[in-house]
Amino acid sequence: KRMADMAGVGDSYYHGRVGTFFPPAGEAGGKTYPDPYFGGEGPDRGTCVGCGGCMVGCKYNAKNTLDKNYLYFAEKRGAQVFAETRVIDVRPLNGKPDGSDGYEVHTESSTALFNKQRRSFRCRGVVFAASSLGTVELLFRLKQGGSLPRISDDLGKRIRTNAESLLGVRFPAGNHN
Repeated sequence: KRMADMAGVGDSYYHGRVGTFFPPAGEAGGKTYPDPYFGGEGPDRGTCVGCGGCMVGCKYNAKNTLDKNYLYFAEKRGAQVFAETRVIDVRPLNGKPDGSDGYEVHTESSTALFNKQRRSFRCRGVVFAASSLGTVELLFRLKQGGSLPRISDDLGKRIRTNAESLLGVRFPAGNHN
């Protein structure tokens, strides 16, 4: 805020909404609480310690992430999660391009150099949630390779990565108040 004021744009400054669990006023971070987000249904969370690691990976269990929320609830409701597995193809069953009969999902090990441990699964529906860059790359391959040709031609035209940026800000000498 101080730097924005110094640049003459202080009126545009606001605290961004983040998926981080901050401690109650007057309390230091690092304490664990029962799930504060999903009516007690989710996992316990730690409060933010202010380390700044939220942009590259919170080590203190304070930030909402794919594995903390989506995968946690998916597993809680019966889904199986296969670690270190990459999807290489998704095809509609029975040649129905709308997927009304389900899909066949082909995978391989994401860590093996030689024995890729290829597998395939059949399912009613598919959720693509491998981060915006991983998902978009996969969707482009599926469209261009013909597996899912109905994917929109607008794919990738308005992409965002959660609008995250790492910025360094330096105050001019003597203006640290």
